[in-house]
Amino acid sequence: MKKIIVIAFTAILLTLGLEKLKAQYISFEPHQGDVYLCRGTSSTARINLYWNWALTSYPYSYAAYAKLKTGIKDYEANVKATNRGSFPEYFDLPSGTYTWTMELYEFFNELEGFVKTASVTNVFYVKYKLYAANNFSGGIINLEGSTVQSGSSVIKLVNQNVSVGAIDQNDGQGYYRIWNSNGINNSNWLIHSIPIGGATSRNYSYTVTINDNSATLVADLKKLCNVTFQNNFVSVGNGGTIKVNETQYNSPTSQFQVVEGNAITAEAQYYYYINGIDYVFTNWNDGSTSLSKTFTINAHNQIIANYRGKPTNNGENIHFGSQVGAPIEIYWNDNPNSNVTQYQIWRKVKHNGVM
Repeated sequence: MKKIIVIAFTAILLTLGLEKLKAQYISFEPHQGDVYLCRGTSSTARINLYWNWALTSYPYSYAAYAKLKTGIKDYEANVKATNRGSFPEYFDLPSGTYTWTMELYEFFNELEGFVKTASVTNVFYVKYKLYAANNFSGGIINLEGSTVQSGSSVIKLVNQNVSVGAIDQNDGQGYYRIWNSNGINNSNWLIHSIPIGGATSRNYSYTVTINDNSATLVADLKKLCNVTFQNNFVSVGNGGTIKVNETQYNSPTSQFQVVEGNAITAEAQYYYYINGIDYVFTNWNDGSTSLSKTFTINAHNQIIANYRGKPTNNGENIHFGSQVGAPIEIYWNDNPNSNVTQYQIWRKVKHNGVM
């Protein structure tokens, strides 16, 4: 009778099929949809493996093992001996999308060989964090279609795109900064502090590479510099003139706006006679003695043409108001230029026939 019962039980198992041989579960971490960030500036993330299971309660399984399929290599562990060390404790993975499957196999006396009684597949991701910032401290920038604070970040996989956009703005340091594309020293996007080839458009889409974890996409905005020109003398009603880019302006000029790294040309007049003073050009305030000078601008600047002024001897109307034998009194008309503040009186003396 005992033999018949065993045969009947085996027949029932075969009739019902393996679907009835279900483990309670097998599970593991990384979980479905988990996102891991690479460490620091490393191109890999450390993924710790945790897993658990429950065997079929009835019929009793005499042996069992688990299999981890990573798509690159398969690992096995003896479940009955709870030998978890047969699986790696951690994996160092580069950026990418990972699909891992863990399966549970059990052995029943009534069946031949091991059968798979549980399986779970999880998809998880290893990503990079990238930043978008201006080339000055603070301000705003466009990241993934939204206006955010400079230094904001986004999470991406390798080969995904990051959309950034530069915004013209005050930098809080006295300058207005622009995306320059109309002259020398044009703007360019940078990564790892290096200009990106061809990235000269204000709005740019960057493809993430294997070396980009924790990298910053930098908008290289250029300072708009205010420049004025002036002769160093201030005469009554006339400060002279200066040519700027071949056009003549009264001194002091109004402001010219020059993008940093670009140039502007000024030309001083060699000589003036204004209100009783002869003015002769000596040099620009950078020491250059050339009348015409091209200045490369990198900051707000007031550029000055220096002149040496000498009062003329005409028009003083010097005369003596003293009688012979009385103290000498000398009278003259003041120089019409208010910048003349001192006068010298010289006398010529004849002594023993020598002047």
